[in-house]
Amino acid sequence: MSPIEVRLGKGDVDDAASVYERSNLVRRQGHWPSRSARVAQVTARLHDAAHPDTAAWFLIGREGIEAVAMALIHPSARVAEAAM
Repeated sequence: MSPIEVRLGKGDVDDAASVYERSNLVRRQGHWPSRSARVAQVTARLHDAAHPDTAAWFLIGREGIEAVAMALIHPSARVAEAAM
């Protein structure tokens, strides 16, 4: 197994959304009634996080060229206001 490289996700929205979807399908053993809506919601948040003028951001982990991990950090409005 090669090491996993973790970096700030910028143009990696599709890969991060794919990791999110695949991991949830495994965790839910293929039964995920709200799959489409939830993946769309997370994808929208990832797009927001990729924009430089937001408090949100995400990390993408890769093993070679394959995306294998992601983390989305999306502060609440209260936390974002306190940081300003």
